[in-house]
Amino acid sequence: MTLTPLISQAQSVTDLLARLREKYTTSALEVHFREHLSTASASDTVTYTGVMFLKGNAFRIETPLQVLVTDGSTIWVYHVPDSQVVIDTYREDLFSFSPDKLIHLPLDIFTITDSTYVHMNHRRLWRITLRPREPGTLIDTLILWLDPEGPQLVQAAIKDANGTWMRFEITRIQLHPDLPDTLFQFSPPPDVEVVDLRL
Repeated sequence: MTLTPLISQAQSVTDLLARLREKYTTSALEVHFREHLSTASASDTVTYTGVMFLKGNAFRIETPLQVLVTDGSTIWVYHVPDSQVVIDTYREDLFSFSPDKLIHLPLDIFTITDSTYVHMNHRRLWRITLRPREPGTLIDTLILWLDPEGPQLVQAAIKDANGTWMRFEITRIQLHPDLPDTLFQFSPPPDVEVVDLRL
């Protein structure tokens, strides 16, 4: 990956991010990704694949380790290794992180600290670094790689407050898929522990 100087200021980074957010929040989406997870205390990186379905304020995120589903009112979190499903009332929490925020981009809580053009895999991309405006958020650093043609999110990296890095490679995005409302409901599998925090 080779850095190159900024070539043009005609399109501001803020406008680019705003156009990306508008593109991704005005339609249903199906997003396939690879997640690479590395912690400050471990030398190995764990990689797994996942898929996100987004429609309005509802989303469903599936990985081999966790299934996260909300219809906008209730949220279900299925921890696969623990065979446990936690059910709660859904609250939009800007101080936590889930992969859907890479698409919805809550720009009001971030400030841009760096932006430059880079070449990656024969593509010319914007690399944009953001930091939270307020202390106390789970995200310490957010880095986005964007293709200005579209625009399109290509990759994102997040460093949390504990020093853990999560890198997401977007492998495919489908705009306007036909997503049934039942996709944003969740029925716990048999023989799992169910913890209902609404009670």
